[in-house]
Amino acid sequence: MSLQRLATIADFGWLATVLLAHGAVLAFCRADHAAGGTSIGLFLAEILRAVQLSLLPLWLILGPGPKRVRWIAIPAFFGLLYAWSDLPYERVGTQATWLGLETAGMLVILALAVRMSGGCVRKLPAQTITPPVQFSIRGILITTTLASLLIAGGKWVYAHVQAVPTNNQPDLLDLNPQIARTAVALGLALVSLAAWWGVFRPRHVGLAFLPVAFTAAGCGMLVTLLLHHESDAWLSFGLWWFLHALTIMATLVPLRQMGFRWAVPDRNSRSVTRSALCPLKTHKTDLERPGIQT
Repeated sequence: MSLQRLATIADFGWLATVLLAHGAVLAFCRADHAAGGTSIGLFLAEILRAVQLSLLPLWLILGPGPKRVRWIAIPAFFGLLYAWSDLPYERVGTQATWLGLETAGMLVILALAVRMSGGCVRKLPAQTITPPVQFSIRGILITTTLASLLIAGGKWVYAHVQAVPTNNQPDLLDLNPQIARTAVALGLALVSLAAWWGVFRPRHVGLAFLPVAFTAAGCGMLVTLLLHHESDAWLSFGLWWFLHALTIMATLVPLRQMGFRWAVPDRNSRSVTRSALCPLKTHKTDLERPGIQT
């Protein structure tokens, strides 16, 4: 058996081990919940639920593999949504199911926008040379526009956060669940997409792990402060989003080891193809030039 085949078997074994680990954690959380629930089971359930429900929509639209195989993500998503619906807390009175649906919907919209612009994850040839990252005026404009839209959205959420009275104690005010759920779902969708990019980026992946994770933690703290002005849960939200980004990146590392990278359409190749198809349209022969007689 050749070394290349052994390396391929090792890569697929690593991917299978990661998937089995996800299934084992889900089984442990369900067994732990049936037995009464421990702190470890509750912690794993809170972290892994959003990770699994975020990976499937991205794999369906942007991920590698044949399209017929990737359609499995739809029934797998609803199966996981049902399996996680009453974990780690009871289904009644929680927003977990709606949070999973809204996060998946926003991920589908973002992934479709990326796919329509030409971005996807594909297995590149072994000898492909990745060009260095170059800054352009258009890229800077797009980045600043997106940043301004996020800031404007944060200001709107901060100005329109509404408090509703609780059922048992009308004197106490609770956060409006619709606004809170939508803001958290959008934040999780953006963090998941950033973690996806951090793993499959063409350059060194180690340089993106910690920046993406710490940025996710900062966004979690910011969202908490935007939603609840006097909340003291900003540290737990930051830790949640930090572990969310790290878990997604750790899950996708085997695919990067197998050679999958973020692939975008090459404008230079398309321009070269167009010029090769019609090379004589922009040039005149010596016989057509003025002043030359045959």
